[in-house]
Order: sequence, then structure tokens, then C-alpha cells
Amino acid sequence: MARRTGPAFAGSVLAAVIFAWGVVSGSVPIPARYTSADVSLRTHPLWYCLVEVFWLVTALAAGMHGARVVRDVRRGVPQLAQRPHRRLPESISEMLREGSVSLESVPRLLAELRPSLRQSDYYPMLHHRRFEWVGVLSGLIFVAGMVTALFLLPQLGRVFILGVFSLAMLAIVEVTFALPARMRRRRREQMERIFATEALHVETQEAPPPRPKRVVRPEPIDSEGCELRCTSPNGRYVIYVHAHQMPTSQWAFTPQLIDSTTRQVLFHPREHAWSLDSAVWQTASLVSMALRRYPGGHAAIGATFDCASGVAHIDGIPVDPFTDTAAMERALAEAHEACGATAGAARPGAQGA
Repeated sequence: MARRTGPAFAGSVLAAVIFAWGVVSGSVPIPARYTSADVSLRTHPLWYCLVEVFWLVTALAAGMHGARVVRDVRRGVPQLAQRPHRRLPESISEMLREGSVSLESVPRLLAELRPSLRQSDYYPMLHHRRFEWVGVLSGLIFVAGMVTALFLLPQLGRVFILGVFSLAMLAIVEVTFALPARMRRRRREQMERIFATEALHVETQEAPPPRPKRVVRPEPIDSEGCELRCTSPNGRYVIYVHAHQMPTSQWAFTPQLIDSTTRQVLFHPREHAWSLDSAVWQTASLVSMALRRYPGGHAAIGATFDCASGVAHIDGIPVDPFTDTAAMERALAEAHEACGATAGAARPGAQGA
């Protein structure tokens, strides 16, 4: 115990002795070009007051540190626990103490915080108010010194005394109140970030894996007499055609695009006059069709269907979603009219030639 508390109490006693010697003798020891007789209350009163305040604050701080070490030794706290900055950031240590995170998640949380960590994040600040106590004591001492200088040293001028002590007080407030408040706020922000990360991790671990959708194997001919034309590479989407005989003994093969997992009909023209010339799957969900309307005296209309996004393009006309039957019929009619107008404009030119 003496080995751990000796340096703190020795420093406190030494600072107190120097302070008491300065009060009794009226001078303080300052190295460099001044001697102890030069810096005295009579020759340099301002320097004398500032140095005496420094030794008094040093004695109080060393005494408080020694008292804390004695308390920890009596409670049986290990020496490493007195320096948590050598182990974990205080935000993680605090959440471990509260039971908000498990010990197994510490390496993962530490790896996430390490890029933004600072050395000050390891020092205990959340439950300690030593900075505030030092600030209050130092403020009282400086106020007493300012009042004393105003009454005993009028030759220095009130403006000069108030200015010097005001600057000193601002520095004390910044170091002992504002700086610790920013450090505690930073720790709370880290704790909120850790809590959100841990909650997301737990939710991800507990969430069941998504069940794969069951793909129904398509039949060559369904119950309605439709014939299977082709399937997507993963087997999810299928294209059936329903054969209709037209008045001129021609056959129209009306397409039907179906999602086999839900049995939902994605695309099926209302008019049986639409016939499927060809269908090519470009990806697992993107198919290109060539459609022709009876009578087939026009070029085939190109149509692409993206089953994943639900967007179709009928000869350049976008339809979103293409499960909207009315919108699809309008797009097919516009594409057919445009194709017929192009064919009609081409015939006179061919005849003239």
C-alpha cells in the first residue's frame, strides 16, 4: 500500500510545505534570473500570488489522488482496474457494467470503434467529478486572490488585476467544466452507437433466414389446353401459348406470362388476335417477345418484360407495371397503329419504284 500511495502523498506534502514557506517568508522560489528574495509579496505581488496559488492547487490535487488510491486499496480493487485506459474505452466498459452488451461482443464492438477512438476515450469520466471539484476550489482561490490584490495592491490598477484574474478564471472553467462535458457527451454518443449496432446485430442473428420460394414445375399442357412455350433460366417464370384458329385458317398463339411460384398471370392480351412469334430470355427475369396481331401483314412488335421490377417496354412505350391490363392494351394498340402507319407509308414508295 505504501508503495502505491507514497508518491502521491509525498508530492502533496512537498507542495504544501513550499506553499507554507512562501506564506511565512513572503517570497517564493522561482528559477531563472529571479532569486527567492526578488519574487516577494513586496516587490512582485502578482507573481507571488500566482505561484502560491499554483502550489496550493498542486498540493490539493496530489492529496486527492492519494486519497483515491487508498480507497481503492482498501476496497481490494486491482491496480490495473485503476487505469482502465489500458484496457477498454469507457463507453464499452460502462455498457458491460450495465449489462447492455455481452462480453463476447466486445472484440467486435472494439473493432468498430477503433478507427475513431482517441486516447482520452479510455479515461474514466462518466462517474467522476474531480475536474469540477478542482475547478470550484481553484475558482474560490482565484476569487480570494483577486479580492486581496484589489485591496492590498492598488498600485497595479483595477483593470489589470480584473483582466488577469478573469482570463485565469476563463481558462479554469474551460479546462474543468467545458472539456469534461464534451468528453462525457462523446462517450454517450459512442454508447448510443454501440447500442444501435448491438441491437441490429442481435436482430440479424435472431431473424430466420428467408425461405426460398417454391418453384412449381410447369406442365407441357395445362388444364386449359395451353401449351408450354418456354421457361426462365431459374424456372420461376413460364410462357404458355393458347392456340386460336382464325377465319382465314391461320393460327394465332396468344401468349400468357405466369409466375409459377404464385400462379399469378403477369401478362395475357385480352384479344386473341395477338400471336407470339418468338420469346428469348435474356436474364432470369427479363424476356424479349416478338408479337404480331392478326392479320399479320405488318412487322412484329418488340416487347420486353422485366418480371423483377414489373416494367415493360412495348415497341419503346414504357408500361409500369405491366400487370395493369388497361395500360398494356393501350400500349399494344399504339404500337400496332404506329407499325401499320409505317407499313402504309412504305407501300406507295414501293409501288412508285
